[in-house]
Parts: sequence; structure tokens; C-alpha cells
Amino acid sequence: VVLIFLSGIKKSPKQDYELFYSALGGQGNIKSAESHGSRLALKLLDYEKVDYNKLKTAGVSSFIKMTDKLTVVIGKNSATLEQAINEKKA
Repeated sequence: VVLIFLSGIKKSPKQDYELFYSALGGQGNIKSAESHGSRLALKLLDYEKVDYNKLKTAGVSSFIKMTDKLTVVIGKNSATLEQAINEKKA
């Protein structure tokens, strides 16, 4: 099952990491994160905990939901966010 959501909003709001973590069901729900350009591929423990409206508020312009991963488009901050997530996991 693949669900694609594209937002009509083209602006790039500043990332709010705490809001981003909350939208993903909390930091403990994130198994891994890997950046690819403007995208961030996430593996989560429970995909039912994701609040997609909150993700938009946190600056995600679009996302692709697959069975085993969630890819979000966040722009140039994807590598910074990946690093922040992985540092908190360590």
C-alpha cells in the first residue's frame, strides 16, 4: 500500500524538531532515519501513531507512506534532521 500526499504549499517553514518528533509518535517511535537530498526516509515502530496534519505544520511539504517506511520531503534541512534524530538514538 502506497499513499502519496502532495501539498499545494510551496513555502519552506523553519523546521520545528520537537513538533516533527511529536508528529511521528515521539522519538521512541523512530527506528531509523536516512536523508536523501531533500527527503528523509524513516522507519518507525508504529505507523498508526503518525499525525500527518502535524507533519505539515512541522514543515513537511509532502510524504510517501509505504508498508515499511515513511519518506517525507522537508527540503535542505533533511541531513540536519537526520543527524539530530540519529544523535538522540545513540
